[in-house]
Amino acid sequence: MQPIRTIVVDDEAFIRRGIERLVRSSGEPFEILRGFDNGKDALQFLHEVNGAVDLVITDVKMPEMDGVA
Repeated sequence: MQPIRTIVVDDEAFIRRGIERLVRSSGEPFEILRGFDNGKDALQFLHEVNGAVDLVITDVKMPEMDGVA
């Protein structure tokens, strides 16, 4: 089975790292590609990898660009 290519986006580093640990410990084949502290940087990364991400876990309220827009 191919790993589920995942990025985690949250402006609070403690929360972001906690989500990454939770995902890794789930027993499923997740690959955390990167963690981001705002939606703008995450969107830039998605453009750089031509959208080759399977799952985006994001906070809704963040500076610069939120997880909705």
